[in-house]
Amino acid sequence: MNHVSLPTNAQNLLEVPYLCDNEIEYDGLGFSKYPERMGWSSSNEKFGWVDCPPIVAAARAQNWLFFGLLRLFLGSQYQQSDYLKHNSTSNGIIIHTANLAPRLRQFVKLYRKEARRQHAERNKDTWSAAWLEARSQSDTLEQANNMWEQECLLIGLSIKLLLWSIRRAVIKIFPHRDEGKPPVCSAPMVPAFLPLVQMMRAGWCVFQVSNFFNIYTVSLNNYLAALPRPILSNNSDHANCTLHDCVGNSVNEAVYQTQHTKPDCGCPFVGPEVKEVTQIIRSNGIPLIALSLDDFTAPRLEVRKAEIGTKYVTISHVWSGGLGNFSSNKLPTCQLTRLYLLLKELNQYQPEEPGPRPFQSRRLSRVFNLLLPVSCSTDLIQKYVSSRRSKGRQTQTFLFWMDTLCIPVSSVGDTSIQSLKQKAITNMSLIYAAATRTLVLDPELQRIAMHGLSLTQLNAHVLCSAWLTRSWTFQEARLSRNWYARFADGFYNPNCQENAWRHDKLYGDWSDEEDDEHELAVESIQWYHDMPALRLSNLSMNDRSREINSEMHTFRTMWNHLASRSTSKPEDVSGILANIFGLNVGEVLGLEHDERMKAILKAQKKLPTGLLFNSGPKIKDAYNRWVPSYPRGAHLSEPYGYLQPCSEGYSFTNNNVGFLVSLSEHRRDCIKLVDPAKSVSLWLTFNEETDHIPVSFNAPGELTAICYVFGDLDESSVYRASLHRTAGARFGVRRQEGNVVHLVYEYSFLYSHDKIRTTRYQEYHEIVGQRMAEDTVFRVDCGR
Repeated sequence: MNHVSLPTNAQNLLEVPYLCDNEIEYDGLGFSKYPERMGWSSSNEKFGWVDCPPIVAAARAQNWLFFGLLRLFLGSQYQQSDYLKHNSTSNGIIIHTANLAPRLRQFVKLYRKEARRQHAERNKDTWSAAWLEARSQSDTLEQANNMWEQECLLIGLSIKLLLWSIRRAVIKIFPHRDEGKPPVCSAPMVPAFLPLVQMMRAGWCVFQVSNFFNIYTVSLNNYLAALPRPILSNNSDHANCTLHDCVGNSVNEAVYQTQHTKPDCGCPFVGPEVKEVTQIIRSNGIPLIALSLDDFTAPRLEVRKAEIGTKYVTISHVWSGGLGNFSSNKLPTCQLTRLYLLLKELNQYQPEEPGPRPFQSRRLSRVFNLLLPVSCSTDLIQKYVSSRRSKGRQTQTFLFWMDTLCIPVSSVGDTSIQSLKQKAITNMSLIYAAATRTLVLDPELQRIAMHGLSLTQLNAHVLCSAWLTRSWTFQEARLSRNWYARFADGFYNPNCQENAWRHDKLYGDWSDEEDDEHELAVESIQWYHDMPALRLSNLSMNDRSREINSEMHTFRTMWNHLASRSTSKPEDVSGILANIFGLNVGEVLGLEHDERMKAILKAQKKLPTGLLFNSGPKIKDAYNRWVPSYPRGAHLSEPYGYLQPCSEGYSFTNNNVGFLVSLSEHRRDCIKLVDPAKSVSLWLTFNEETDHIPVSFNAPGELTAICYVFGDLDESSVYRASLHRTAGARFGVRRQEGNVVHLVYEYSFLYSHDKIRTTRYQEYHEIVGQRMAEDTVFRVDCGR
């Protein structure tokens, strides 16, 4: 697929075979009815065209959904031969889309002309209907029984990349949406499965891959799958990761070893005076480390208290990189020397000169490159020191804060140090917010030379880094005013990179040809654009003048960020959330594990209703079984509305469609819920991994019925239900009083609109639901 952007030195390049030799070319007589005209399916079985061998289904999809869509949109500009190429290696025909980008540009220019506007308006509904049909049917190709066949995955990816490109072109023709109507070709798309498969085969973390699939577009996922990653040479670290958690970057306190810069280095460990550190923390101060090279040979550490206006750097790192220490506040001498060189180089870095920059000092560059990623040469450091001595230069002192050195290490039963540790963690918001700069040290990024890489590829490397997958570093990134990620040959600063793009200093004006790269650059840094609003949340979360909608947006954004990250100790997330929402970290961590999240949620004035539909781990509480143990599972979605505290627990309105069914035992594996009022059938599956709740659960008191509540029954919002997205929850009905229904939570479920997405279940239980009135108020009993 030559029309989409790929990184420099792209890996896992794909060739899509031409499979339509024996198929009749799309006839142009109506897009959605083409399978019926070809005898592949009937009007009663919309998805029957995939009921055939995988290679046949793939050929049909390519003929209809790829070439047929091209012909529909390009009209007289379409020639199938323009998109075919002979492959001398395989001696076969492959899809070649190098001509697609210029054809789509011509398509946009043609219909932007005033003389063609009426023609475009007449075609708008046809284009939109065909695009939506191709989007839905490409999902069918991948999610039927043929799901993991290579041909189906390849053709599915090619169709979705085409849909993505066509959508971008059509939106340029119709940039403004009609009143009350969504933009043309704007419905969400399921990213293709093939990039996901490629990443997992290459040794990527399955937790990270599943998050990419659920968050990013097909184009960015395709870009990431081709990204060369040096850290994947040691991919066994992620062998035990799951869809719900990453253990590859977690650390085990019992066996953790602080790393030297060189495996055979035996230099001594050095640290600050612990008494001075604890004394400053006890006095509500911030301890800083003053680092210099004593007599130009060894690192010298002094403890200083941060004052108003003190300029210092915070160090943000992942402990799996080897810079942590569970036993003492010390680091190896070689690491401190390396850290000194880093701080010196960062001090010389000029942020007003955006873009990738080489080292300012060639001598320092040679020394530093030999130190990275894990090497250490005492002789070279001595040569560097000697050269500085010969020029009569004095060593500089740099102030910094690092958790390894500045948060006291406590032993079992040492309550005094433990309280100081919690106090230091509570102060992290102030520590990172007040720092002049934050230096990000990620083991993978430090092996990558940034010189010559595009903005998109730099963003993508940061996006894939271990640093961006950890819960603690989210808090650090959120609070830092200005952070710099260390690459092998320079620093990456998102502000400078973005300014370079915005002011055309690095890449020049974005032309139509670069539009694809532009969109990928924007999408790959979107997580960073969330940070400014979140950075202010500590100061204003309890401000009653804030709008509820703003608070809800902040809560959702923070929750979703943390749901995509992991930590060695899941219980630590309670401390992170408490810190984020301005709560007392010590008090929250002092509660029993299952009480922590309840306390954090109770402190919020309103909550997203999506928490009820969450598929992540739940606490063990008969009344509050809906409460997540920590952020995990599907992202919270805005359309679901919010939970309002009430006397029993929480209430919410019927923004979310509810169905009443008779009280009976139903199968938990698959249910077909029939809605007679709308002539709609919904297929429900249940999250057995996280909702270990027996169907025979009897809530306190007499239940009168079962209630199924769906987050949103609009088809466009359930496009991912088959893989990861939670869509609703089942409740027991205690009683009904007018339009108020009193409920007890049972478990969450996934749903889809068609059986093709649940074909792994051979048996199902069919029930008829009574759709509840739009003004229904649901009150969930939480045992208050």
